[in-house]
Amino acid sequence: MVTFGDSFAANGGAGGGRFVPSETPSRPNCRTDNENWPHVAARTAGLQLADYSCNGTSYLLPDYVEAAIAQGDLGYDTRQVAIMFGILDVRVIGDVAYSATTHGQDLQYSAYVSGLNDTVNRIRSVAPNAKITMVSYPRLIDNDYLCTGTFEGVLPAGSSQRGPNVFIPGGTHVESHFSQVIGDTAARIGVSFVDLYSASSGHGPCSDPSQRWVNMYQRANPDSVMTNHPTDFGHQEMGRLVGASL
Repeated sequence: MVTFGDSFAANGGAGGGRFVPSETPSRPNCRTDNENWPHVAARTAGLQLADYSCNGTSYLLPDYVEAAIAQGDLGYDTRQVAIMFGILDVRVIGDVAYSATTHGQDLQYSAYVSGLNDTVNRIRSVAPNAKITMVSYPRLIDNDYLCTGTFEGVLPAGSSQRGPNVFIPGGTHVESHFSQVIGDTAARIGVSFVDLYSASSGHGPCSDPSQRWVNMYQRANPDSVMTNHPTDFGHQEMGRLVGASL
């Protein structure tokens, strides 16, 4: 199994026994985490993993694909490829805006779809037997609220959310269409799709600490490696879902 993605996959920064050196010699800073969702997914599916995800991956995704090919990790014997990509790609902004304003009807995508199509075709050219899966991101906004502190704060009476909260009108609408763009892109380029956005309902940063897949701030309960990123619990749950889909 080979994975590509940004920091939502890599979770670079974990220390101790969780630290995994970069798979990409030209980018030694691309360390990953032995407990990130790609590793959990591979263990769930009983597969060996070459994790080429890297914090900050944006338009350089093709470079990591080429590195995996050069290193011999992506080739004829590869059976599974998983990609979590888009949150740092400026090309996706127009697609999300179009989707959100047209309610997802008659979507016409441009550079984001074209770029991923080229990347997938390159993967298929060297790994014709691989099942390729695109993975969407977990939610960062709960019911138009961004829980910036994810600790107890001043909240509306009877609210089950945690605060302090920032109200973002339409935030959930836009975020849901970002996930839809990824899913529709997967369909257009002929790859599988795992909808982690929908699966993360009830597990956003405003949820009870024990249920959060994402923390907006690094904290011990629940544990997370980075701010504004998945928690350890989130990586376990996402990896389990992705692994079960392979």
